[in-house]
Amino acid sequence: MKTKLGERDDLLSMVTHEIKNPLTSITGFTMFAEDAVKNHNDALALESLQIVRSEAQRVLRLAEDLLDIAQVTAGRFSVRKESVNLESIVRSIAARYETMTGRRIEVIVTDEFPYVVGDAVRLGQVIENLVSNATKYSPDAMPIRITLQCTDCRVTVCVWNNGPQIPPKQLPCIFERFSRLPNGRAVKGNGLGLYISRQIVELHGGTIDVLSSEGEGTCFTIELPRPIN
Repeated sequence: MKTKLGERDDLLSMVTHEIKNPLTSITGFTMFAEDAVKNHNDALALESLQIVRSEAQRVLRLAEDLLDIAQVTAGRFSVRKESVNLESIVRSIAARYETMTGRRIEVIVTDEFPYVVGDAVRLGQVIENLVSNATKYSPDAMPIRITLQCTDCRVTVCVWNNGPQIPPKQLPCIFERFSRLPNGRAVKGNGLGLYISRQIVELHGGTIDVLSSEGEGTCFTIELPRPIN
């Protein structure tokens, strides 16, 4: 049985990898085509190319998530351990999403925020997933707030949005595979982002949790060990 499951996971990993490569090429060449079309002021062609790129990026994200899931299942999911400027990662992602969405994203640092030990790419993946979800599930007119704090032994990143309350009965399963919110059916996604985020945070020796209440919004909190100086 274990052999069959291993073969299945290896096949999933291989197929996902083969899908990912052409999608990356499609996304890149579409961006070149968009630049060329802009010079001819062809609004319809430009809009069509932007839709193609958006859909290719969506499927590419799915392929990347499935590849991560295959690695988790096979016990091969790992993170690097190096000095990481998490504040810089948060500010960079916030600035990019402000530009992409036109939303106001506030970054609040309450203390002198230290470097952490971990994988910069994977931690960025977690922050981006939380910020992306916040933009999808909250009103456009409301800001998103990211707060960075630290204590003697922990560093904390909180991503808050003023979207609808997550039903209390769904909170325990929000980090499970393919978990989707009832009010999020119109939002594109595959229900894997939070599951993968939890795997990444736990591999860093940390925790990820969520609080949600009517009128107060939703806050996802990441806690990571603070390095000993």
